[in-house]
Amino acid sequence: MSIAVSIVSTIIKSAVKSEVENELSNELFGISIDGISEKGINKINDFINKGKSKIDNILSEDKMKSLAISEDNMAYVVAEIKGLFSEMEFTDEIFRQFKYDRFNLRDFLWNEYIEDKTGYIECKSDIKKSLLFVSETLIGLMRESEDFEKDISIQISNSVDDTRIEMREEFNKLDTYNQMILKILEQNQNAKTMKNMNTKLENKNISIFISYSSDDGMVVDELDKKLQNYGYTIERDIRDLDYTQSIKEFMKRIRKTDYSIILLSDRFLKSENCMREFFEFIKDDNYKDRIIPIILDSAKDIWRDNKGIEYTIFWKDKEKNFKEQLKRIDEESKSGYIEELRHISMIKDSIGEVIKIFRDMKIFDINDENIAERISHYIKKKVV
Repeated sequence: MSIAVSIVSTIIKSAVKSEVENELSNELFGISIDGISEKGINKINDFINKGKSKIDNILSEDKMKSLAISEDNMAYVVAEIKGLFSEMEFTDEIFRQFKYDRFNLRDFLWNEYIEDKTGYIECKSDIKKSLLFVSETLIGLMRESEDFEKDISIQISNSVDDTRIEMREEFNKLDTYNQMILKILEQNQNAKTMKNMNTKLENKNISIFISYSSDDGMVVDELDKKLQNYGYTIERDIRDLDYTQSIKEFMKRIRKTDYSIILLSDRFLKSENCMREFFEFIKDDNYKDRIIPIILDSAKDIWRDNKGIEYTIFWKDKEKNFKEQLKRIDEESKSGYIEELRHISMIKDSIGEVIKIFRDMKIFDINDENIAERISHYIKKKVV
């Protein structure tokens, strides 16, 4: 999760739960040097409190009146919105997916609200009206947070430079032996920094496509962030599929990336779209050199002898159900679904071989804390 989204998420939590924890703002930057972090943390807390005031204003009685919410419904509407936000986790993908559009974000929040509700929904129009205004405010906060993130990062960097100047003044007071040790340590640190910078520059030219089930999105967000920290160019459908671009065109783009990370889960192996991405990537002869499988807990039993049979049965049943549905429509309407049926049939016939391919490959474990480092090392060995 980006720092900007973390800030917005913290603001929302502080508003709906009526509390601001200093620890939350500290975690936003992960700063461990007390002398440097104090100013930055204070500024973050100030920014969070100002954002909280904006959320409080949205949910105030005066604002409800300005939105023409009846007095009888005000308390209920505010309580429902707070309840929604207290259960939600805001991520980068939410804001990217709706391209900072308040209407799209409002619709998303509304769908989240009604997901577990059945029958009549009380104060429907008032809640939707309020969510639109909330969405507009959240998008404004997101943009302010992105600017704030850049500003505070610069200030913290300047604080680090000031600390180094102070250390240099103290350095002159040390004896020759200790000065020599400090110089060696400083040279070593500079060498590490330069090495990291060079690694990022080298990796920038390496593109990696991540193929995954949308149900595993939270896992992917974290992996995406870790790999970008190593300098790789990461492509994902949710971020890189332009609304003007067809799915077929995007599939062709996948084959042009240097590597494809497969987030191997039970949901992946049961997804038509995931299988479509996989089959597109293996059209090239050298696909085994370019695929990097990462296994999730739900797929760790694919090594069982009968697992391939279970997935074949799953796709066979899906094919059968699809054919039954096709029988219920006229011949002229069937033409648009024939390609999808062929795709399902191909998966059914190939899923056993797909699992065999993964069994024969080096597979990384998503639970490995150093997974990004191991993938980087793996790619580096292949490049060499």
